[in-house]
Amino acid sequence: MPLSEVRAGMRGHGLTVFQGTNPERFDIEVIDVLHGFMPRQDLILIRMHHPVLEHSGTVGGMSGSPIYIGDRLIGALAYGWMFALDPIAGVTPIETMLEELDRPLRAPPVVGSPLPGRRRPGPSRGASFEAGSLLAPPTTAYFERFRGSDGPVPALTPLLVGGFSSRAQRLLGELLDEFSMVPVEAGGGGRGRDAGEARPFVPGAPLGVQLVRGDLSATAIGTVTAVRGSRVLAFGHPMFDQGQQHFPVVNARILHILASARRSFKIGEPEAEAGALVQDRQPCIVADTTRTGPMTPFDVRVDDRTTGRRDRYRFEVARDRFLLPVLGLSSLAAMLDRFASDRADLTVTVRGTIHPAGRGPLTLEDQVFTDAGATDRGTLVAVRPVAALRRILDNGFEHAEIERVDLEVSLTFGRNEAEIIGAYVTTEEPEPGTEVPVHVVLRPYAGPEEVRIVRVEVPAGVAGEQLELRITGGRDTSPPTPEPRSLDDVIHNLQQTFPSTSIVVTLQRLAPGVSVRGHVAENLPPSALDSLRPLALDTGERQLRTVAQVTAPTGWVLSGAANLGLRAGQPEN
Repeated sequence: MPLSEVRAGMRGHGLTVFQGTNPERFDIEVIDVLHGFMPRQDLILIRMHHPVLEHSGTVGGMSGSPIYIGDRLIGALAYGWMFALDPIAGVTPIETMLEELDRPLRAPPVVGSPLPGRRRPGPSRGASFEAGSLLAPPTTAYFERFRGSDGPVPALTPLLVGGFSSRAQRLLGELLDEFSMVPVEAGGGGRGRDAGEARPFVPGAPLGVQLVRGDLSATAIGTVTAVRGSRVLAFGHPMFDQGQQHFPVVNARILHILASARRSFKIGEPEAEAGALVQDRQPCIVADTTRTGPMTPFDVRVDDRTTGRRDRYRFEVARDRFLLPVLGLSSLAAMLDRFASDRADLTVTVRGTIHPAGRGPLTLEDQVFTDAGATDRGTLVAVRPVAALRRILDNGFEHAEIERVDLEVSLTFGRNEAEIIGAYVTTEEPEPGTEVPVHVVLRPYAGPEEVRIVRVEVPAGVAGEQLELRITGGRDTSPPTPEPRSLDDVIHNLQQTFPSTSIVVTLQRLAPGVSVRGHVAENLPPSALDSLRPLALDTGERQLRTVAQVTAPTGWVLSGAANLGLRAGQPEN
């Protein structure tokens, strides 16, 4: 039924599953049409009549429930009100959804194909870039418009999770909250591809979009609106609003409707894989039952070096450049929380091998300390193998995919850390061509201060120049790298790291060097610098150029830093 024929007072019915897998009817009455609710989209307001809905109001997971006047489909239930006392819902008109059903699919991007336009990625400083912002999924104008709104908002999308601890669920919830997606304890961690034969989708049946499966599971749940051939319309609103996608779609079984004064939702579990999501648009999602959604396997081995306990976990994550790092981080937190939930001082060593499609494996190792246990978000998000996932996927040069991720995680209970609290040298004017002993003062946890000596050679040709020494731990610095010009450069830069247990002494001079088209140019005369300055990516009024970097192992995870100023002396005749 076109929207132009919908009138206030019309009565009809909807279909959804309250328990099990079979759709049930509920009665509806049209209140009116809210015009211009969103760009090129109106909203039909309805009142629902059903014993469950009179108690619960609009239920998260009902998104997509078809609404009929007689035998004519008018749209999909998709919106509700926070803390509403009456079972009032907003319906996305079916004619708006049908436009997405007919949208042609683009050919999927080929691994290695250049990205459209020219995008410059963020700074690449080995593995020491700030990973936190890189793990956040992208925001969209669609979801931002509902933030803090007292009007109709997208019906809550339950994210049925199995195998996630409460702490891991909270982490996942924080990362996905802006998409009106809330983790709900469920089951079916091992279901999906191996769950048997799929049932055909029918209007009103539950439909799940699977983001994680294996030893744990995360599946967004909604309802089928209509089926035409192999195409399935569902949700009545977007899931991530990211356009063409390819996530696995599964059957689902509803266990219970949990009524809540804030937002009610369905509790259920995923079942057999039944196709793939192909469109994620403002009015709805579209699935295709003839397609499959690729996933990236994670193989995580965990070793408790304190007790000798070991375990292994396998799961798959949706192969999406924005979501894979987020879901990989949350899944890793869930595995570690299951293995070692202690809130205690802990040293975590992670050795990860990432397998980018079309390239050789990239192996990174990192060691971090935390006093909040293995699932500390601030710790996990900065671990080099985890942080590198987004850097590869969002490289800015070509389409990249991750075929597999292997992680070896070793846990040692105890506080194996030390802080750099100072540094000094015995001469303030070292002679060029000689070594300077840098005395680094360390304060280990619960131990006496120690002084480690790191010898740095002052290069020839710096007589009389001002020099600076920066003393850091290996996690807080990396070797100088040029701005990447390709994915190969990005991968190369990621491998330029220092062990987190090493002291790194960096000697710099106040002489500008520039990076032009991915190559570092040094020792240039002022006239050349003036000419290159408009092209250079990292010039400035005051440049420090690294002339030497020396490392020394300590056995502790280091924090803190120290800086020293020197002036090179004059060579003796």
